[in-house]
Amino acid sequence: MAKKLKRFCVLCGKHADELVEGLCMSCYDKKFPKIKLEKDSVGIKICECGRAKIDGKWVEFSDEKKLVEAVIEKNVRLREDAEIYAEFKELENRIVVELFDVESNELIGSFVINVEHGKCKICSAFSGRYYEATLQIRGGKEFISDVLKIVEDVLNKEKHDEKAFVVESEAVRGGIDLKLGSKRAAAKIASLAKKYKNAEIKYSKKLKTRKKGKDIFRYTFLIKEVNHEKGKRRRNTDD
Repeated sequence: MAKKLKRFCVLCGKHADELVEGLCMSCYDKKFPKIKLEKDSVGIKICECGRAKIDGKWVEFSDEKKLVEAVIEKNVRLREDAEIYAEFKELENRIVVELFDVESNELIGSFVINVEHGKCKICSAFSGRYYEATLQIRGGKEFISDVLKIVEDVLNKEKHDEKAFVVESEAVRGGIDLKLGSKRAAAKIASLAKKYKNAEIKYSKKLKTRKKGKDIFRYTFLIKEVNHEKGKRRRNTDD
């Protein structure tokens, strides 16, 4: 019966029953760590509305565990075969995160999350009454109600547009005025009102200020019900 050849690690020279790329598991883990940290210390900003700024982007989180998981996803690179779990503790303006290997339960890395409290773009804009456009909705009650549903649908879908929110609403004679943070969202609402409600749309803009040599405008979109007596009003169409 042929003897079983001994296998030796090419790095440390020790005998090993199992080699990976010629290395024992100890040397393999040293050469190719199970985790790699992008930073030993990560700074984030938390807003009272339930959003956090991580790696330059504002994201929503439901609790502290979800927040830590989001930071881990950005800051930790895993080896393909690695499985980890995290434990964390909150100190004053800091969260210490410890990472453990699932197989051995050994601590294999840690980093600190430095927490700053402040307002996100949405809350800053809202508290400062910032807006880019005004929607002037004019018509009968049913028409106004239908257009407001379009407003709600558009704002719910425009998750990538951080300024897509209503800053202020005011009931006026013949309808309602809405101030919107996003001109882009306002234009989309007007377009859909024209498409599905056969609304008459009028558009204007007014110079507000100049910033870094660039003109900053405020926009107004008049969304007006067409008189059905003229036979121009379409039947309601679902979006």
